[in-house]
Amino acid sequence: MESERRLHPASFLFTLGSTAKNFLVPGAAALFASRSGEWGLGFGITLVLAPLSLIALVRVLSIRYRFEEHEMVLRSGFVFRSVRHLPYGRIHNLDAVQTPLHRILGVAKVRIETGGGAEPEAALQVISLDALDEMRREVFGRRTAAAPAPEVTPAPARSDVILRLSPRELMLSGFIHSKGILVIGAVFSLLYEFKLFESLLPAFMDDLTPARSLTRQFGRWIVGEGGLPAEALGIVFGGLTVLLLTLRVLSMFWTAVTLHGYTLVHQADELRTEFGFFTRVSATTPLKRAQALTVQEGPLHWLFGRVTVRLQTVGQVTGDAAERPTREKIAPVLRRTALAPFIDRIFPGIEFRDEEWRPPHPRAFRRAVIVPSIVWSVLALPLIYFRPSVGLAVAACLLGWAVVNAKLQVRYTGWRTTPDAVFFKSGWIWRQMTVVRVERIQGVSLHESPFDRRHRMASVHVDTLGARGAPHVVRIPYVPRAEAADLLTDLYRRAAHVPFRV
Repeated sequence: MESERRLHPASFLFTLGSTAKNFLVPGAAALFASRSGEWGLGFGITLVLAPLSLIALVRVLSIRYRFEEHEMVLRSGFVFRSVRHLPYGRIHNLDAVQTPLHRILGVAKVRIETGGGAEPEAALQVISLDALDEMRREVFGRRTAAAPAPEVTPAPARSDVILRLSPRELMLSGFIHSKGILVIGAVFSLLYEFKLFESLLPAFMDDLTPARSLTRQFGRWIVGEGGLPAEALGIVFGGLTVLLLTLRVLSMFWTAVTLHGYTLVHQADELRTEFGFFTRVSATTPLKRAQALTVQEGPLHWLFGRVTVRLQTVGQVTGDAAERPTREKIAPVLRRTALAPFIDRIFPGIEFRDEEWRPPHPRAFRRAVIVPSIVWSVLALPLIYFRPSVGLAVAACLLGWAVVNAKLQVRYTGWRTTPDAVFFKSGWIWRQMTVVRVERIQGVSLHESPFDRRHRMASVHVDTLGARGAPHVVRIPYVPRAEAADLLTDLYRRAAHVPFRV
């Protein structure tokens, strides 16, 4: 039996801090109740910290792990004991998170993830960097030695940097994706924490009076009892424009800090991502666990000639970036001209070409335009009732938008297959294209509504492991009925003859 390893001694501090979060409210209540005297304050602090320290110490001392020949064994608990056996073949990712304090102490929090779902199999807080290197060598080395013949074309054994984002590219990514609302939320949290709302809120509440007056004037204009407050509306729209630009600028700096030094490394059959200025994140993505690759574009992407690439894998997690480092967005921003070689590096041999797409059914436009036209017409009825001329103009604009949107939506929807993969694209303002390897297809189904049967069309759904929550699921609509049946049969036959491994 291999010798057992313990956590780093600094684990006590980090576990104490993590446990304290769960007792923050009762602890604050205890301190508040003890304000009558100095002895009460000390008693309140002791009442909170003593059990937290004991819990943290017991938790740290109880955790052990060791490396067996075919599995990693984790043991925890003294009274209620837990022993977990993790075969190396099941361990998909070893992710490390380092805050500034972690880096000062030379430690890291490690998350051990399998394909079991949204939660990690285990989280070790914390181990030394040498222990982290040993864990990666043991897990990935023994997993490779015990793995069967490769199921995809083997990648070069060398370690290559396939994407490194400069500060300029990171700020461009922040401008495109707009995470500024997170900064606004952090500012509001600080104001609340330091009780600044008491002094600032009355001033803001007084400023709401003109806004309420503007709302009343606009309502009177709709029912025909007043004029349109054009000047006030211009000020409002100008303020909203300034706010949106401010959010974009804040997003640029937020992204530049959180994704600082973003590097994507291709080593053997894995992708390793490292990023972060204050909190440093290192995430590993085994390519053989990849289910689907999605390319996303929006209006700002087109303007700057960029795309965003996401990779869906087995056992992917969601949550806060510091606690659950995501590997889904492997290229937050990428030049459009570099997309083909990038995809070929991730999914070699799939023959990616942005052409030769199969179009939807000729009657797809009719199907796509009916429901939005009815909805917009119903929404415009109140305005038509109170102000017929304005309402009819608005209704005409809405119906025109429904027609243009449906026509372009159908035009930019398409699918195609290659010997190794199926491709699906949709959307015209925010475009998405997803590619799924045939060997990753878990199921193919054909769906028909009464309207589909009337127009002799169907939808084909291609499912992969963990498709729920994916950024762009392969649901191909408006396929001619005969083509849908052929596509279903072809994908089912090819997927059935490929052994599926996770």
